[in-house]
Amino acid sequence: MSELSARAKSAVLTLCCAGQFMVILDVSVVNVALPSIRADLGFTVSGLQWVVNAYTVLFAGFLLLGGRATDLLPERGVFVWGFVLFGGSSLIGGFAPNAVTLVLARGVQGLGAAVLAPATLSILNNTFTGPSERNRALGASEAGFTASVLGIPSICSMGPEGAELHSPSEYLSVDTVLPRCKMIALTAIQAARAFPS
Repeated sequence: MSELSARAKSAVLTLCCAGQFMVILDVSVVNVALPSIRADLGFTVSGLQWVVNAYTVLFAGFLLLGGRATDLLPERGVFVWGFVLFGGSSLIGGFAPNAVTLVLARGVQGLGAAVLAPATLSILNNTFTGPSERNRALGASEAGFTASVLGIPSICSMGPEGAELHSPSEYLSVDTVLPRCKMIALTAIQAARAFPS
């Protein structure tokens, strides 16, 4: 990879931090809506657990395969495809009409995350080559990880005016899903432009 300008490296770091943030956030953010999802989509108590587990099982199960894909294929392509899988399944899950669709969408989301996470780390390691520069980039990426684990899920359970969201139709409404999908789409487009082939 040719040497990038400081501005291009900032764009790469921003994209990678956003990717890392979303991958970890989606493990736990759905927990705030589980009671409402159960009521609206007719989940059983044991079935409801699959809303969380479908993501984590496929994420963990395919993480090594995602890493190997990043080793063998161009990292830019793997990164973009991870975002496409992740964003597309987020959109489908947001508009899921029934329990099966939501669980399947969460599973595909986990698969997208398993592709996206190693690609993000590979891109950071190959873009930031100096030891201190790489340490700062990995530190920023881990700050996104920490933010997604600490407190963000509870903030995401609040509506635009600070009111709690009580049902999946509110939590997964067009007002909350479309901005997220827009961010994912813009990030994928920016990734395609920012990373030289």
